[in-house]
Amino acid sequence: MAIVKLDRERPALALLVLAFLLLSGWMLAQPHDLVAAGHLKDEEGYYPWAELYLDGYWSLPLQLANGDYRDEEAISIDSGVPPLQVAWEIVALDPDGRADDLRVSVAFNDGAPAVNASVSIPHPQGALEATTDAQGTAELRGLPAGNPPLQVRASRDGQSVVYRTLLEVPLGNAARYGIASLTSIEFLTDRSLGGLLEVQLPGDREGLTVRFNGQSRGETDAQGRLELGDLGAKRGTLRVERDGDPVAGASLLLDSRELGATDGQGRRSAAVVEQVRLSVALQDLFGVPVTGASVELAPRGPDATSELIGTTGANGTLVAERNLELGEYQLASHWLIEGYDPPLASGIAKVDGEYHYVNHWPPGPSAALMPLILLGAEALFGTLLALMAGVATYGLARRWCGWRVAWVATVLTLANATILLLWFSQWMGDLAAVSFALPGLWLVVEAAHRGRREGASRAVLLLALGGGVLFGLGVTMRYTTVVMAGAPYLYIGWLNLPAGRTRELVQRLQTALAWPAVRDPLLQAGALTVGLLLVGIPLAAYNAHYFGGSFNSGYQSRNQLEVSSDGDNLTVETHEASVSMWDGYINLGEQERENLPQVAKFVVVFFPALLCALPGAWALRRQPAAGVALGWWLSSISVIYLTQGWVLANTFTDIRYYLPLAPPAGILAAAGLAQISGSLERGKWLALAIAALIIASGAGAFADAESDLQQRWNHTGQPQPPATEVTIFQLIETPQQFLDRRVHVGSAEVVELRDSDAALLCDPVERNATVMLIFGQHPVALEPGERIAVSAMFRADNHPENDFALFLQSANDLEHLQGPNGEQPVAQQHQSPQPPGQPRGKLPLNEAHRLALTLGLAAAALANGGAVWVVWRRGGPAGI
Repeated sequence: MAIVKLDRERPALALLVLAFLLLSGWMLAQPHDLVAAGHLKDEEGYYPWAELYLDGYWSLPLQLANGDYRDEEAISIDSGVPPLQVAWEIVALDPDGRADDLRVSVAFNDGAPAVNASVSIPHPQGALEATTDAQGTAELRGLPAGNPPLQVRASRDGQSVVYRTLLEVPLGNAARYGIASLTSIEFLTDRSLGGLLEVQLPGDREGLTVRFNGQSRGETDAQGRLELGDLGAKRGTLRVERDGDPVAGASLLLDSRELGATDGQGRRSAAVVEQVRLSVALQDLFGVPVTGASVELAPRGPDATSELIGTTGANGTLVAERNLELGEYQLASHWLIEGYDPPLASGIAKVDGEYHYVNHWPPGPSAALMPLILLGAEALFGTLLALMAGVATYGLARRWCGWRVAWVATVLTLANATILLLWFSQWMGDLAAVSFALPGLWLVVEAAHRGRREGASRAVLLLALGGGVLFGLGVTMRYTTVVMAGAPYLYIGWLNLPAGRTRELVQRLQTALAWPAVRDPLLQAGALTVGLLLVGIPLAAYNAHYFGGSFNSGYQSRNQLEVSSDGDNLTVETHEASVSMWDGYINLGEQERENLPQVAKFVVVFFPALLCALPGAWALRRQPAAGVALGWWLSSISVIYLTQGWVLANTFTDIRYYLPLAPPAGILAAAGLAQISGSLERGKWLALAIAALIIASGAGAFADAESDLQQRWNHTGQPQPPATEVTIFQLIETPQQFLDRRVHVGSAEVVELRDSDAALLCDPVERNATVMLIFGQHPVALEPGERIAVSAMFRADNHPENDFALFLQSANDLEHLQGPNGEQPVAQQHQSPQPPGQPRGKLPLNEAHRLALTLGLAAAALANGGAVWVVWRRGGPAGI
């Protein structure tokens, strides 16, 4: 009785819904969510950007992003010392050919070279330093991008002077976002030493001889006082004697100002106090004035007490007047921002003349999350996307082939390993794009069929309009979805093409394009276009406003400036900008051609229904509009991604690009199974076996990925302690602080490989800071120049070249961020080591993949063999 009931649509549909709910319930019970650690870069941007969108920020000014930034500037208060003459130029000195090196020439005001002058670019993580040679020249290499401070300190005749300026380094290197000050000093007085000197010491103070720069100025009275008069100098040395012997430990006051105690030779240096005006200009890495930063002033030296002189104003400046003794001082600026956490993997772009954090990814996924966040239902994001894809698959297949085919097509689609993977965990733009574009196609198909009965009725045009809006929303999830937009237009056109033979195509086209036959299809296509434009125009305006062109995108912003994790603050990675977001597509090079056979294997592993689609395509020959639309959908997405070498390497992240293949492949496979089921004596059992093989193939490939994801989320196996965020520079500067601790390096560059079990890494900013990464027994494949992030134990190393090293505990603790030439990473999961010289991008099949491949090939053999058998029994291709 139950089987009989399932032969009707409503009970069968109820069973499908129940299975969906059970599977969704299991998935939602897993530890993964949009906020917790363990997900991938896309998700790291989606959720926080959705929260920013809800707060009204479609881009985030740098001044509103959480951060704790500090800067120290040394200044010289000495009106009697001439300034230095410093000439500098930014040139290319390294073999890399980039203009990121500095040549400096330092001289005193009389033209004499400043020998042994200190030349440095200070910043919180360390400094680039050099010393001038006999000609007063020095070189610094690998400058950080932006406006780093250049500081020069030179000494002459026992006095030192400091010169500071801000450089303008092209955005071509990495730089840690920070602040830098530049202070100008104006003397408001022109004083010299003199006045009443008071000598304080126990016992008799009368008759003490006071000398200034060796010249006697008289003797003290009974109170230890002596009027020095005008000494005619701004600085000098006071000496206190009694009968020619030095008086040590005497406290000196000049006009009630404490000078300090005399030394063992009875001497104490003195300098005049001048009234000066300090004009502090504070700016960030990009030259933007910094508002609201506190500035403290202190004499340079140990145990000096600092004084808060104020905070910077709206233009990033602070003007303060103080009475200061001649000498060196330290200006410490502190900018604490309590605002928003900028999403990782974001880009930085100029918005209305100032730099903002911008969404590297298309805005659609974050926008789709907004209402779910308001409802507290963001955990349902993946489930809702899978539901939308399943409903659209059912609707399309039901329109073309009936509810039985629709039921099977929906099962095959939702059982696809890639859809399961993204539904389960990696809620990326691929599933979101299909889950909006496919319902858009369905609405257009319904509009086209109703239009044949009703003409251009309001309901028909609204359906076409809604289909265009949904398809446009799919484009906002992943821009390459736009190539599939030809499918609904082709469907409208082909459905209204008069029936006939292929050789009569020209005459049929003439009939279809004649007025008034063409009127209703044109109105449907027009409504579809309006729907697309309702989304496309705001999207183009968004891209033009934030990224400089309607066809630009956040991908280019990240190519220029990328934000990555760096402990408490952020690292801004700067690269060459792309010409357009379509750079690299349709670019089948030698590497891609070599990889195509391996891609075919992975496509079969994750899309076995695709191999069973040919019988279904033949079954749909009497509905050419459906065949043409599905053919366009399949071919367009295949062509655009089959040319990408970086798509071919990775099952976890990059196989998802092919996800749009799943729904049409499921529909075609189900249509073919229906033909086999109804044409052979035991066709139902054969069709059931084929469907079971397809489902088992997808389940096996998904289970393999799911197991690894569970390990990442739950850290099964050896418990992993929490990692401390560090940079390589910090590890090298203070190794004892991190010894025997698990650390996470958010960005490191591979310098060279050491055999097959180690790699030398360098800090992307302080490139002289290097550390060895020991792989141990874990399978890892790296290339020199590649950018990675890694979590590892930092321990002592007995190797003669290293005192300390990073020891990898799991291959999953290493993440590939960027390829050697700035391209997308060729892998973001562990890979088996490959022999030297072997091209990368050929990830081998593991045991689960090989089993899924075998099951898929078996399903294909049965499906295509069954179709051939039906054709043979019925006397030719027309029999199907």
